[in-house]
Amino acid sequence: MEIKVYTNLDVVTEAWNILDEIGLAAMLDGGEIRIEVRELLNKLLKGGKLKEFLAVITKDNATDWGALSGNEIIEVIGRFFTAMGSDWSALPGLVSSVKQVKAAESSTGEG
Repeated sequence: MEIKVYTNLDVVTEAWNILDEIGLAAMLDGGEIRIEVRELLNKLLKGGKLKEFLAVITKDNATDWGALSGNEIIEVIGRFFTAMGSDWSALPGLVSSVKQVKAAESSTGEG
């Protein structure tokens, strides 16, 4: 099964919001993730965030996400993060540059 994933700004913004709600935003910004597994599973499964996330990253509200196997779901999510890594590869360098500028401003009293 080949389900297309999207990584344009609107999709990434929606994906970020969902990941942030469930405590996994660091998956996009490279930060540290501390997870209470039971709480995360409740949000993903009972709260419907996994299906919502899949619908967002594929722009597909018609697929019965509950009918997919775990392997199929992991494949779709993996393709999203792989595409994100490729499409947004300059972001970590940009973030690092911003941190360096802020640190320099702090040490000189500027800003």
